This record gives sequence, structure tokens and C-alpha cells, in this order.
Amino acid sequence: MCHMISIISYLMMNDIIQEIESLITIVRGLQPNKVPEEPKKRVKRVKVVKVIPIHNHPIDDETHHDCELCRTHGNILVPYKK
Repeated sequence: MCHMISIISYLMMNDIIQEIESLITIVRGLQPNKVPEEPKKRVKRVKVVKVIPIHNHPIDDETHHDCELCRTHGNILVPYKK
């Protein structure tokens, strides 16, 4: 009797598995074949490197108007006037 029940349950399991497999093929047939999209290329942003201004002349007590650092910060040897 027990052996008979196991055979019946085995046959039922096979029927269930076949039904699931047929449903899977039906569902796959319903979905259109998707063409895989190529991944978007990331655009690398170039980092702007800050340029540290330096004096382009020997350090003296004159203000050089062609020197970027003297124009923006003044001469370090000349005291600040209010």
C-alpha cells in the first residue's frame, strides 16, 4: 500500500513538473526577444587643476604689475595701507 502511494505521488509530481515546464515555454513565447542595449559610455570629466600663483620675479619691495601674484595679493614686503 505504501509503495503504491509513493508511485502515485511520483506520477503526480511528474505531471506537475511537465505542466510547469509547459507554462514556462508559453510565458517565454509571450515575451518579445529583447535586444540587449549597449551600456552607455560614461563621459570622463577632466578635473580642472588649480594653478597656484607664484611670483615671476625676485622678491623685492617693488610692486610688479606684470606679476599675477603681485596684482592679486600685493607685494609682501610693502605694508598694507588702510
